Amino acid sequence: MPTWPNQTKIAMNRRQFIYAGGTAALSVSALGATIEAAPIAHPTSAKGLKVVVIGAGLAGLSATLRLQSLGAEVTVLEARARLGGRVFTFQPAGQSLTSELGAEWVGKSHTRLIALCKEFGLPLEDHTYQTHLLLSGKFQRQGEWNYDPAWQDRFQTLISTYSATGDRQKATQYDHTDWWRYLRNAGISEQDLEIRDLLDSTDFGESTRQVSALTAMSEYAESSANNEMDYHIAGGNSRLIEAMADRIGRANIRQQHPVAKVEQTGGKVTVHCQNGLQIGCDKVICAIPTFSVLQIDWQPALKPEQGEALNRLQYGRIIKTTVRFKERFWAEETFAVATDEAPHFIFHNTQGQNGPSGMLTSYAVGDRAYLMAKKNPAQKIQAVVESLRPAFGDVSQLAQDAVAYYWGNDPYSHGAYAIYDVGEWSSIRETIGQKHRNVLFAGEHLADWQGFMEGAIETGEAAAEALG
Repeated sequence: MPTWPNQTKIAMNRRQFIYAGGTAALSVSALGATIEAAPIAHPTSAKGLKVVVIGAGLAGLSATLRLQSLGAEVTVLEARARLGGRVFTFQPAGQSLTSELGAEWVGKSHTRLIALCKEFGLPLEDHTYQTHLLLSGKFQRQGEWNYDPAWQDRFQTLISTYSATGDRQKATQYDHTDWWRYLRNAGISEQDLEIRDLLDSTDFGESTRQVSALTAMSEYAESSANNEMDYHIAGGNSRLIEAMADRIGRANIRQQHPVAKVEQTGGKVTVHCQNGLQIGCDKVICAIPTFSVLQIDWQPALKPEQGEALNRLQYGRIIKTTVRFKERFWAEETFAVATDEAPHFIFHNTQGQNGPSGMLTSYAVGDRAYLMAKKNPAQKIQAVVESLRPAFGDVSQLAQDAVAYYWGNDPYSHGAYAIYDVGEWSSIRETIGQKHRNVLFAGEHLADWQGFMEGAIETGEAAAEALG
């Protein structure tokens, strides 16, 4: 099991993150291999600059670390009682096992995330899967199911065509149709379309009918062979959050401090918290989901078009339900199954973790997530057990307990990660991220790496660079 990925040079293509009109570039070294990301202009100093960062998720913490390295004085305000935002590791009481209720994967192409893990001495573990299929009650192991060979060839041609298309043309050709319709028009069979809809929707948080073909094509043309489902931080992804917070200094982070108002007058900013605390500063980086951005009273107000864009962007409904079993009856460390039933995608999330017991996680999106969220704990366990029955028989007696988190009801994001629907990538993304006087914005919703920790890190660091 690898502790660090062997990286090669990566061409970023559309994933060259552009922030505030400036192109960023960054080179880091992991295990002696050069990883190239897009260019970032590094300011020499931000000494004397007083900055408030709103949000202690990966975007906010990444921005803070970069600002501190430039000499800025930074205060982080976090509404939640915990750090990490949508990075949320769960560990059962008295157990060494961990599972992720939030962000799950570190991809081979995630250069900044990998570099940070190395910097903090956090080893990466293999987190890849062999995906079986359960459709209409029929269980098929990986290798027993596949797409039609003619469609596989056709899809590779479509990917090649996309890769050869110029960036400006991509927006015209791909951003004005949804992924489901694009596949249908490309000649995919009904059977293969059902499978792709089932699998691809887990990448975007909703049905393939609700995501732009541009977003989807970039996902499959520019990601690693495993679609960035490659690694996991040993001991849980929240270890990175804790390490970053320790370096920042816990005294500089104020939890349970939701921001009520941001007031800008005379070139200065005053941040008002709901508990009455007021902090004066020179600059603000707002690194929170769009729903929370809209809960702040902005004085002066955001431009109408920015407010409309923030209101328009949707986040995926995702629920992660982790069931603990007395023994690992599935045997395969890399076990996973995609199903047309409510649990949607079930995978072994304690692979590589010692112990006879183990945990399987149901990752359900969209309407399936809503259905799972309405079930009580016993019903959630039963739903997972029933989805496993065609492969393993009745394993209900082995189930011990379950924990779930439904991001669709999260009070700060009301969804797991942003979804760019038809036409939105080329229209509202730039508007959402516009600078508001002395306030800059960051977060995975502004990143090319949608739904990944890498995207949050990139945008946080880019915002800090823009302030410095």
